[in-house]
Amino acid sequence: GLALALGVWIMASLQAHSWDLGLRFTAGVAGAALALALGALGITRLVRRLPRESLRRPWLRHGVASLARPGATTLSAIVALGLGVLVVLGMSLVQRRLTEELSAELPKDAPSAFLIDIQPAQWPGVEKVILEQGATRLQSVPVVMARIAAIDGRPVEELAPPRERPTAAPPPRERDREEGERREGDQGEGARRWALTREQRLTYMQTLPEDNQVVAGVLWGDPQRAEVSVEQDFANDLNLRLGSTIRFDV
Repeated sequence: GLALALGVWIMASLQAHSWDLGLRFTAGVAGAALALALGALGITRLVRRLPRESLRRPWLRHGVASLARPGATTLSAIVALGLGVLVVLGMSLVQRRLTEELSAELPKDAPSAFLIDIQPAQWPGVEKVILEQGATRLQSVPVVMARIAAIDGRPVEELAPPRERPTAAPPPRERDREEGERREGDQGEGARRWALTREQRLTYMQTLPEDNQVVAGVLWGDPQRAEVSVEQDFANDLNLRLGSTIRFDV
C-alpha cells in the first residue's frame, strides 16, 4: 500500500510539475479509497446481521450471503468500482470546465464550421449547398499549401537543426541542471521549431479583412516586391522583423 501511494504521488507530481499538488492529489485519492473501504465494511457487517429468512427468493439470498462470506472480494470490488466512478466523474467535470472556458473565449460571431481543400471548380456547388442549408456570413478564402524554406537567406535546416542525443549519461547534478535548462527553453524552442517545420496555409487577398489590424509596417506598401503579412505571435516565433525575407517551398 505504501509503495502504491508513493508511486501515485511521484506520477502525479511529475504530471503537475509540483510536489505539493502531487501530495494533495495522493491524499485525496487515499481519502476516497478509505471512505470507500469503510463503506464496504459497513455493507458487509450489515449483510451479516440481515436475517436470511426475510429474503424469500433463493437467488437473492445466495447473492446477499456471498457479500459477507469468508474470502469474498467485496471490499476490493467496491473500492475499485468507486475509484473508477470517481475517474469518470472527474473526466466529465474537466470536460465541462474546458468547454465552458472555450465557449467564454470564443467571440459571439465566431464561425461554426470550416471547409478546407475545396477546389475552385467545386466551390460554386459547395456554396449553393451551404446557402440552401441556411448558412449566413459565408466567406471564401484562397489557400496555398507551402513550407518555409529559408528566412533572411538562412535555410530551415540551419534555423531548426535536429536535436542531438547525448552519447553518455552526465553526472546526476549535471543531468539535473541540464534538465532544468531544457525545460526552460522547451516552450520557446518548441514553438519556433514547430513554426519553421510545419506545413503552412497561406492566403492572399487585395484588402485587409475587417477583423485584422496592422500593428507594424504598411499593408502592401511596396508594389514592386512580393510582400507578406504575418500574424504577430507567429512572427515572434519565427523572429521576423520588418524587412525580413521568407522563401517558401510550394
